[in-house]
Amino acid sequence: MKKRSLISVVCPSYNSGNTLEQTLLSIFNQTYQYWEIIIVDGGSTDNTKEIVLYFQKQGKNIRFEQFLERSGPGPAREYGISLARGDYLAFIDSDDLWVKSKLKLQLSFMLETNILFSYTKYDLIDQKGTRKEGPILWKSYDYHSYFRKRGIANSSVIIKRNLFSENFFDSSYDGFAEDTALWLKLMQSGCSAYLLPKSLLIYRYFPDARSRQVFKNAIAVLYIYKKLFKKSYIQISYLYPLYVLDVILRSRFKKLMLFLKPASFN
Repeated sequence: MKKRSLISVVCPSYNSGNTLEQTLLSIFNQTYQYWEIIIVDGGSTDNTKEIVLYFQKQGKNIRFEQFLERSGPGPAREYGISLARGDYLAFIDSDDLWVKSKLKLQLSFMLETNILFSYTKYDLIDQKGTRKEGPILWKSYDYHSYFRKRGIANSSVIIKRNLFSENFFDSSYDGFAEDTALWLKLMQSGCSAYLLPKSLLIYRYFPDARSRQVFKNAIAVLYIYKKLFKKSYIQISYLYPLYVLDVILRSRFKKLMLFLKPASFN
């Protein structure tokens, strides 16, 4: 019998009691059931821990790990990766939701095509429960293209565990846009990311969410380019505007982008 691949689902949390139960239920309801869940909590003062303990008593394969050394989802995610026992890593934020076929379809896609790093399309849902289609996404990204393009949603990603070497996080980053820094570091090692063109993630967006704090994210991206990846000011002067333009065009002018570069998107 062919060995099944264990998927370690890493989920940072902090005072996530209002949304965490729904997030976990979307994992429990997956058609692919060979997974473990690692909740890495930053010291929640609400009922986050109680929610996890309740599901543990129900026999769910879920762990609750406190990580108080540094703040932010980036360091928490790194700690979760270090604890993972799976062949693959999947990431989910504590307020997002997965379509029930996500793990099965995405893992099959990766195994059939020998891909090590994949992401999917996603829909958006607001506080009122209104759902709409997310931005169009490029079919793939590599290290050079990701400085001038974007599109990978953290909660859509599955990555082969062995891409993270023992010293991968020796110089980690805990600021805004931490997922951008992580994807670039993975791609820097020669690994490209590939799109599974199905909407398998429902991404919640709130006015105060970290990813919506535009100015702070903009400053963080400039820091990542300059300090972490040693881009010169000349390189930044054209890479950064191209990145901003890409975000605007893919989210606001979908039809135009599909008309200009139909083979590049899905």
